[in-house]
Amino acid sequence: MASSVQDPDLLEQIFGSNALKAGLAAVTVFATLAKYIKESGQRRREASAISRRFQLEGSIPFLVIVRFPAIIHQIVAITTLILSILEIGFLADQYANQGRILSIMPPPVDTISSFIASWFVGLIMLAGAFYLFFELRTLESFLAWFVGLVPSSRQTLGWANAKWQITSDKDDRRILAPSKGEIEAAASRLIGEIVASSANTSLALRPAGLDNETAANILYFGHVFEAYRSAQGDRYSAWTDFYAALGQVALEPHRPFSAKSLKAWPQTKSFLSVMLEANEKLAADVQIPNDTGLEVAIEGALATLRRRWKSDARNISRGILGYPSYDIALQNSQYFVRATGMRRQFAKLFILWGLEPGAKRPAIFRIPFNGKMLIRYLDDEVLRAQGDHFDLESEPVEICFETVQREVVEHAFDLLTRTKDPTRSEWRAQEKARTEVHNIDWKWWIFYRVDTQAYYDARNHNSPGWKIEANREVVRA
Repeated sequence: MASSVQDPDLLEQIFGSNALKAGLAAVTVFATLAKYIKESGQRRREASAISRRFQLEGSIPFLVIVRFPAIIHQIVAITTLILSILEIGFLADQYANQGRILSIMPPPVDTISSFIASWFVGLIMLAGAFYLFFELRTLESFLAWFVGLVPSSRQTLGWANAKWQITSDKDDRRILAPSKGEIEAAASRLIGEIVASSANTSLALRPAGLDNETAANILYFGHVFEAYRSAQGDRYSAWTDFYAALGQVALEPHRPFSAKSLKAWPQTKSFLSVMLEANEKLAADVQIPNDTGLEVAIEGALATLRRRWKSDARNISRGILGYPSYDIALQNSQYFVRATGMRRQFAKLFILWGLEPGAKRPAIFRIPFNGKMLIRYLDDEVLRAQGDHFDLESEPVEICFETVQREVVEHAFDLLTRTKDPTRSEWRAQEKARTEVHNIDWKWWIFYRVDTQAYYDARNHNSPGWKIEANREVVRA
């Protein structure tokens, strides 16, 4: 009976012991630190391996967002472990030897001991906060947001792939990175196809004989129509013929696309009726439909053109200072077409049509995103993929696609510039003469030809490895 009565007292003495509590706390801390060190080291090695494998080593955004935090966390974990060991050693000397060992140490050791003793709890709490940040990837998320504030850093493969790598779910950690060799092969193939093919009817060339004001308004309403057809899922492709037909309507005596005519257009009459006149010049399979939805879109666009830009679509490219630029045209196009790809198409043709001579422009236009082109590049390994599914609506996918397509068209231009092949040289001379006559930027023209060829090449491609699902995801077949 006596032993049974004493058992609770014994248990209370054991589990109420401060030494035992301290020991359990120390074990917990050391176990957590060991896990912290192991996982931060593993994360650092994985980031380094991905950088080497996918040639992201030179990417500052990827280094800052993915690799730098892993190094910081490993340093914090190792430093905390060292401080914990030192604190335990100092405490053991104090309680077991009354501080005799510490007393014979050099003065700096005593200073370090005092600092650790004073701030140890705070340092452990700080390390705990860093461990929580490590588990939640808080530091990486903050750096991704901060780096992404700079457009030149955001629009890079490094930033796009870093966004995938810092997700908590391993299944969502994807990679899309270009293959230099396959980019060269794709560029060479596209140049060969362009030179060998007949005239492309999908280039949306500027109609002849129009002043810039009228041509700008035709391009404006033409893109309202393009956006409408695209939203309906139609594959209309005869854009050169389409704009040529509108150009013929524009040259009729009443000049319906001039700013003066648009200002005076009666509200009781549908402007779609003017565009329908172009059907007399178009083939039966590429007619402009007399749809109520299209009529509403055209009327809305007409009201916007009158209200915002004084019935002259050239003003779309002008900002507060009045100087025309590609970037302003791209930004303002959001007021009459919603889709990003269609807006980029409009701004690109605005420059290629020479609607505002001398308009400021970048070295290359923003490339419209296309899922079929992405699949073609995945099949050809122009883009190397780690992951089985990619959301077509996600910003990282669009950035990776645009980056690789920009490399393809730039490499194609370089190949065409340096070629000594007689057939390609002759084609180059003819195209260059053509652009000079129409005052078209030569580099932009070749970029446009290659990008357009890649689009129509991909549209007829049957992919064996990837497919687009109904939820707008590209998945591995």
